[in-house]
Parts: sequence; structure tokens; C-alpha cells
Amino acid sequence: MRAMKLIPELEEKIISGDLNSSSISQAQSFFRQEAKVGKSYSVIEKKEVLEKLENKSSRECIQELIAISPKSVPQEKRRELTPEKTELKVILNKDLISKLDKIKALMSHKNPSMTDQELIEAMAEIVIQKIDPMEKAKRVEIRRQKNNTPQLPSEEVKEVNTNRYIPTALKHAVYKRDKGQCTHKNCNSNKFLEYDHIIPLAMGGGATIQNLRLLCRTHNQRAAIEKFGLQKMQQYLNFETVKFHRD
Repeated sequence: MRAMKLIPELEEKIISGDLNSSSISQAQSFFRQEAKVGKSYSVIEKKEVLEKLENKSSRECIQELIAISPKSVPQEKRRELTPEKTELKVILNKDLISKLDKIKALMSHKNPSMTDQELIEAMAEIVIQKIDPMEKAKRVEIRRQKNNTPQLPSEEVKEVNTNRYIPTALKHAVYKRDKGQCTHKNCNSNKFLEYDHIIPLAMGGGATIQNLRLLCRTHNQRAAIEKFGLQKMQQYLNFETVKFHRD
């Protein structure tokens, strides 16, 4: 109705069947999305866009609109349907679709009729097993128990490693101890985690489990500012961290 108020000729197009409510709705969403990025359309330009959507299916309308403005591709979106179910809307290019189909083919011996949801779940499990330090720490501990090897670094470790390099086993132990979260008070972020020397190497600290902790990037940089001063650290820091410290 809003479109018809602006362009009265649309009524005739709807009656004749050249346009339907779905294609008009797609056009309206397209114009709103374009407005968000600073692109406005005159009434004449809107008419031209709608003419390109005449006698087109919903899929063909999307293709026409993307051809007009490639940046108008719908943004990915999550919508919670129930406490257990979330709808995920994401646009994939042809190359990525081919890669996903190839993974399905490679896993077809396990699941010959794999759905996209099952594919995502399988890939998520593989990636977590490969990159999650908590999972790595579990595997190291299982191997230690199986081979009856000495325990990984513990709170009793006293020797100081003054090198910047942190052994993998030590990283696993710190990550497991700190539960994969930033240890700064009231933070608990699990993103952009870094290993921080509580006593910096430059001040005589070393790579021991007692002197290492997990901090998110912002709190790690903030800790460096508190120890070395803003003037010295400013060249290494991003603007947001500097502003956060000043505030």
C-alpha cells in the first residue's frame, strides 16, 4: 500500500499480474537497505527498478536487485525460534557452496543423505577438536595417563623460563586452569584471548604456570599500560584500548 501511494501505476501492474505483492515487497526492502548505506532512489528510479521485476519469480527478483546493487545482498541474520532452535540466514557464494558439497561427498560414507544442518554440526565438531585449547589439553592428559608420563606443569613448577616462547604443554595447562576465559575481574570473555606474563619478561618474570594467565586483548593491553606507561605502549596499542584506559 505504501508503494502504491508513491507509485499509483502499481495497481494496474498488480491487476494485470505483471507484479505481485512479493516482488514489490522485495523492492521495498531493497530500497530500505540501500537507504541505510546512503543510496536514495527517486520515484522515476524506483519505477525503473520495479519494471525490471515484472513477470519475475522471487528468485529472479533477488538476482535482478543484486545486479543493480551488489552491496544489497541480504546480511546474515540469526533469529531465535525457541530456546533450543535458532534460524540462521546466510548468503553463500558459488565457490563456498562447491566446497560444502565436496565435504558432503567426502563424508558420504558416514552419512549418505547429510543435511546442511548435519554438515555444519560435523564441521563444527572437527574444528573445535582441532583448534580448541581445552580439547587439546584433554587429549594431552589422556596420552599422559596412558603412557604414564610425568604430569604437565603444575603450581609446584618453580623454574623460570625467561624466553618469550611458551611451551605448548604450558599453554594447555594455563588455558585449562583459566577455563578458556579472560581472568580480569568481571570480564570472562572467551574472545581474542592472549597469554599474559603477570610479571613481564622485561621485569624478570618468566614463562611458568604461576606467572601466566589468560587475558582478552583489551585487558592484556591495559595491563601493559599499567606496567610500562601509556607513552611507551601507545605505539603498540589500538585507539579503543587507549581510550578505554583514559576513561
